[in-house]
Amino acid sequence: MSIVTSEADYYALKVSGRGAADAVVDAVTDTLQSRLVDPSPIHFTLKELVRKLHISKPALNVMCILGKLYPNDATAFSKTGLEGDWDASKAGVCMKLPIHPKWKVELASGKSRDAWTKIIMSDDLCHELILRNLKSILCSRISQTGHDIVLQRLSDAELVIEGKQLPFVYLTAYITVEKLHDMLSMTTNRKRLKGK
Repeated sequence: MSIVTSEADYYALKVSGRGAADAVVDAVTDTLQSRLVDPSPIHFTLKELVRKLHISKPALNVMCILGKLYPNDATAFSKTGLEGDWDASKAGVCMKLPIHPKWKVELASGKSRDAWTKIIMSDDLCHELILRNLKSILCSRISQTGHDIVLQRLSDAELVIEGKQLPFVYLTAYITVEKLHDMLSMTTNRKRLKGK
């Protein structure tokens, strides 16, 4: 049964001896039953959600998501609610959210030693990722300052507490370092073969 949409529908319901409330209940239950039979999810893009929910702040993020143009003058800039000063070099350019470099992309793009050093020096690697990639960091032969930074982060009590890692993660990292130390000591004590 459908919802009463016109006067003719109302009189048709009245003549049939059923009330409008019954018709509405039937329509709602039919709709719910059809949703249960076909539960296809409704997908929204981020742009649609910003528009439907009337999100306006933070202004920079909203304007970047919607793909708005950067204001052409300082008065238009002040009306948009953007923070900071107006930049003439960006005027009229489509705004986009900044993409932060990912450490995996950095590693894939260049030499692992230089990439690991750059990532560690720039504080892009969190405590958990240092623990997970400790073997790769140590095997890449980063500089002594890089080693010192890694050691300082892993031994910092506040970072350990904030990291919320379980004890077995630290045990695994310790075992890995011990294995690397043993492998290194075996190779340094081995006599060199002729011609090698």
